[in-house]
Amino acid sequence: LISSQRPDGGCSAAVGDHCLSLLALLHSKVDKKSPAIQRAMRPLRRNPGTNYERAVRLMAIELLREPGLRVLAAKDVEDLVHNQAMSGGWDYKQPGERTDNSCTQYALLGLRAADKLGMQTPRSVWKKALKYLIGQQARDGGAGYQRNQPSSASMTSGVVSSLVAAVAR
Repeated sequence: LISSQRPDGGCSAAVGDHCLSLLALLHSKVDKKSPAIQRAMRPLRRNPGTNYERAVRLMAIELLREPGLRVLAAKDVEDLVHNQAMSGGWDYKQPGERTDNSCTQYALLGLRAADKLGMQTPRSVWKKALKYLIGQQARDGGAGYQRNQPSSASMTSGVVSSLVAAVAR
C-alpha cells in the first residue's frame, strides 16, 4: 500500500477507498508518525460524497486520534445522523426509504468510532437502527444485502455485529 501511495498522500481518488487503505496501514501497526501515514492524513480533508465514506473516515480518525481531525469527525457524525432513513437504516447518499444492510453496518461502525472519540450519538439513532436491524432477519435466520433478498454469510455477520453495537448503546 505504501508503494502505491500517490504524491498527494492518497491511495485512491475516492475518500472511502483511501480511508480503507489507511485503516489497513494503521491496523498493520505502521507508526502514525511515519511519513506514509502523515502524507495519508492530507486526503482525509476531501469531501466525502457518501455515508459509507463518512463512516470509513470516522474509523480512520478514531485510530489516528489527531485533534485537528475532530472537526471533520463532528461533521461526519452530524451528516450520518441526519442521513438515517425513517426506517432506521442508511443508504449511500441522502436519507430516503432505500436502505441496505451494508451501508447501515458501515454507518454504525462509523458512529461507534465517533463514540470512542467521545462524540455522543443520540440514543434515538441507535434505537431506530436496532429496530431496523431486527426487521432484516430472513426466514432462514440470516440477512441479505436488503430485506427480502437471499441471506449471505457476510451480510448476516454484518447485521449481527451491528446489532451488538446498537444494543451496547
